Amino acid sequence: MSRAFHYTCSVSSQLSYPLKRFEQLVDRILQDAKGWRRWGFSFVPHRQSERAKLRKTYKGQYLNIQLEENAVISQWGSDFDGMSVANCGTNQVSINVDRWIGGAKPNPSDPVSGMRRRDYRIYVILHEVGHILSRCHHEDHKSCTAGPAPVMLQQTNGVGKCTPNPWPLSGIDNVLAEKARPL
Repeated sequence: MSRAFHYTCSVSSQLSYPLKRFEQLVDRILQDAKGWRRWGFSFVPHRQSERAKLRKTYKGQYLNIQLEENAVISQWGSDFDGMSVANCGTNQVSINVDRWIGGAKPNPSDPVSGMRRRDYRIYVILHEVGHILSRCHHEDHKSCTAGPAPVMLQQTNGVGKCTPNPWPLSGIDNVLAEKARPL
């Protein structure tokens, strides 16, 4: 199976965020050698107008990354309020616009200190795409007791004794994705 993923970006019609800007930021994150490319994954951007054709042509190797309102995401359930999500049945990644603009979800008992908005954006794209790469394996969300937090740790809720980290860690984050998507 190929490790190339074809993707489109979209912005909910209810939002005024510029699609071109969102596409550029997502592409920069997915193309960075410190991300999933480090383990041989590649990401081919396409225009939103090609979405239907891509979904049919590339099936499991296609994904759409959409900037979405919290009200839509929270319809998944109260646990998703303020979060971003990946739907592995449809390969749809929904990025919460409130977090995209404002950064990590505030958590008074365990704040994600030190994660700038730029790093949060890297983290949330790589985290949600990581779910798709591993086909939403039940062990996707990692834990951390010290050191840099794995990108697959749900850092939006805090990092405990770890330090915030937007990039996948070797030997931790890549393991499930490598098993799930053979070359």
